[in-house]
This record gives sequence, structure tokens and C-alpha cells, in this order.
Amino acid sequence: MSKSISVEVAKEMIDTRFDIGVKKPFLSSHSGETGDGYEAPAPKEIRDNIVEIDGTYMDCNEDEGTIALRTHNGIESVMPVGNTVYSTSISELTEEGSVIQTGDQLSVIGIKADDYPVIIAATIIRCEEKWVFEQVKSIYGRANAIKNYFRLFKDTPGKREYILNQLRGRKYGRYDSSEDILFDSKQEQMLKYAMSKETYPRETQRAYESMFRDPNPSKHKTEQKLSYLSRIAPTYKDRKPVSKKELQKILDERFYKMDLPKQQLIDVLVSNERADKRGFNILLVGGPGVGKTSI
Repeated sequence: MSKSISVEVAKEMIDTRFDIGVKKPFLSSHSGETGDGYEAPAPKEIRDNIVEIDGTYMDCNEDEGTIALRTHNGIESVMPVGNTVYSTSISELTEEGSVIQTGDQLSVIGIKADDYPVIIAATIIRCEEKWVFEQVKSIYGRANAIKNYFRLFKDTPGKREYILNQLRGRKYGRYDSSEDILFDSKQEQMLKYAMSKETYPRETQRAYESMFRDPNPSKHKTEQKLSYLSRIAPTYKDRKPVSKKELQKILDERFYKMDLPKQQLIDVLVSNERADKRGFNILLVGGPGVGKTSI
């Protein structure tokens, strides 16, 4: 195969075959997978040619359109293309006129061209950023996670920071609507789960994945449940005592009348707080339209 054809074939794979979480964000219950599409097997032509390399940036060849990375196996030639996705720490600096410096440590996932020693880059990030994506185990899934992370959240850095805080083990406090971050599309919810799966208890993982596997979900209910799950912080600060007065004020601000259910809810919350209980259930009973969903 000629050099030009080899490179074009690899470019075509980058352009068309890296679409996990975009075209097919959820797997069916018959797929045999856990429901986390980022761990789905790569297409055979990708699996046979995908590589991940870490190396030190040495130089660029403007005529060839390649960069040279020194790896433990020697010098590797990497070709960025139009669909290559860079981490924000690289792309934002490039827009400001800066460039990657000689000696910078870079991590590349790409397709190795047949019969020609060049890697067509799907993603290029700094080695220090690799930990963000380490919970996605397959190289193919990791490449897709990197691409979607910097594409889906390009204009919403708060969502990127939310995931980073979760991965760092930040302790979250009680619900505060002023800091609420909504992952409101299936693509965002799936990506957040794939990147932070191991921060959740097994029960929460099962809840996520049961909805991913559901072949005939109610669209509204599934999206609503996933939205709620994506807002659950896996860890919490030491709890502060909640006063009956504080709860009454919050409920009065949010709900008009409904005095009896509000009082019952306050009694349950305060009694469990005093008993130092963690993780209890509340069953709301009543006919349609009485306010169960709102509460």
C-alpha cells in the first residue's frame, strides 16, 4: 500500500469510526456488555491498528505535517489531522499563539498507518492529564472519552470541573441550587458515568447500568432518572445538624400549602438526623396530582 493511501485509510478511521457516546450512547440489553458503551469492543479494523503512546515532544516537520515524539521505543512520527482533538490545555494555548514546547510530555491515541511509520492522531493530551480518563479501560473507549469530554463540554467548563472534582474526591456539601450542574443529555450522562464510575457505590453503578441496558425505556422517565443520578455526589462533608426551623423555611419557600406532608417530612428528617442514621428511604403515597413528584 502506498504512503498516501495508507495515511488516507487511517484518516478515514479517525473521521468515521470514533463515535461512541454520540451516535449510539446506550447499548441494548442483548449486547452482553455492562451498559457502559465506552467499554464496548472496538471495530476490528480499529482494534488491529489503534495505539497509545506517551513521549517527549522533540520537533515538528511542517512539510510532512508531523511531529516527533521520543518514546521508550525510539522516535515516533505523529500526524495531527482535522479531526484530532486536543486537550483544552493545548488548544487554548494554541489559539493564543503559544505552541507546544520542546520537552513537553504528550500522550497520543491514534491509528498506525499500514506499511508506513506514522500514527494518525485521534487525540493529543498532556501526560499529566491522563489520570482524568483512567477509569475508561479500553484504548478505543478512552480515545472517545477524551474526544467527547473536550467537545461536549467545550463551552461549559463548569461540567469539566465538576467531573474533575468528583475524581479528586472532593467532599460535597448539602444541595445548593446555586452550584447545581446539570448533565442533561444522554451523551453527557454516559460520559460522566464512564469517567467517574469507580467513585460510585455498586448500587449506584447498577442503577445507572440497568437504565443503559433497558431496550424499551420510557424516554422521559429514563432521562429524568439519569439526570437525578448524575447529580448525586459520591462523597459528602461531615454532616451539620439540620434544624426544624431551617427545614420549615426551605419547604415553605418551595411548596404552597401542603402543610401535612411538609410537617411529616420534617418530622422524619429531623428524627433520623438526631438518630444519626445514614441512607434511609421515604415512601410518598397519594393519588395523581397531589404533589409527590414535586416533593
